[in-house]
Amino acid sequence: MVARIPLFQLKSRILRYSIPTLVTVTGAVIVWKSLGIRTPSRTELSPTHFTPYKISYRQDIDASHYLLELTPSNPQKTNIWEQIPRNVIWSVEIKQPEIMVVRNYTPVPLSFVQDHNDLIPMTDKNDTGKLVFYLKQYSNGEVARWLHRLPVNSTVEIRGPFIDYKFQETDNTKFDVSMFTAGAGVVTAFQLLLSPSSKNDFRGSVRLFHSCGSLNELGPLKKIMFSLQHDNGPIDMKFFESEKGDDIRTQLKSVSQLFPQFKPSQLGRSNLRQLALVCGPEGFIDTVAGASVDLEQGPVGGILKQNGWPRENVFKFL
Repeated sequence: MVARIPLFQLKSRILRYSIPTLVTVTGAVIVWKSLGIRTPSRTELSPTHFTPYKISYRQDIDASHYLLELTPSNPQKTNIWEQIPRNVIWSVEIKQPEIMVVRNYTPVPLSFVQDHNDLIPMTDKNDTGKLVFYLKQYSNGEVARWLHRLPVNSTVEIRGPFIDYKFQETDNTKFDVSMFTAGAGVVTAFQLLLSPSSKNDFRGSVRLFHSCGSLNELGPLKKIMFSLQHDNGPIDMKFFESEKGDDIRTQLKSVSQLFPQFKPSQLGRSNLRQLALVCGPEGFIDTVAGASVDLEQGPVGGILKQNGWPRENVFKFL
């Protein structure tokens, strides 16, 4: 059966990197070893230490959204995308040294072509070690705004991977996953659906409900998103563009009818194959699945509660 249990979940997506570092690193080492990955050298990307990367490319999409490519300062011996199973969603921490903060960001399995005039799904071989991010400059997102101000070739320090969510092994039973994303939170869907890893291929169907001001905010990701419906199995998508008056916050009743109802197991047991994953700004998570409590999951609320979803089948990316 599928269990909605994270292998390793940071208590917050943004942390001071003084005292909490000890706790974070200790947990990360356990996760790293549990994935069967040998602890790397200091120059390799690792959850146990920060590794220098350079900003090799940045592409502004609009005033708030941009794509960022980071290239390791030292050649990587390990292809991180091959090491991590496909049945996890993971992130890395980026350090902002001026205010002593680290922030988790989810890489997307995409690569720029050599002259950066196109963005394509990553192939199985990523021997450059580059990481690509889709970022939004939220008003309270000091790290994303700081990264945007840095010139190309600036050095930043990152560490990871950190496993934010793991689909438990199953007896070949397929998942039924509903993903509710907003803004830059859509990166979790891209990572799940496009990861080149050949380990533990994701099995199941995915329904994606994405909220944004406009799909144009995705830039080159828009084309890739639509290609997923044709190239990557059973994927249904529904978009809510607030610029067109399609905002879930103002039409809760009709949206509740669009969102899936939870289906209890006919055998009377928990139906842990049916999952709801929610990622986006705090207000969006509150509307869809209820607020977190003290940076923990908290009870299910919002639209999902109205549609009968129990806590063990819902996960909020905090």
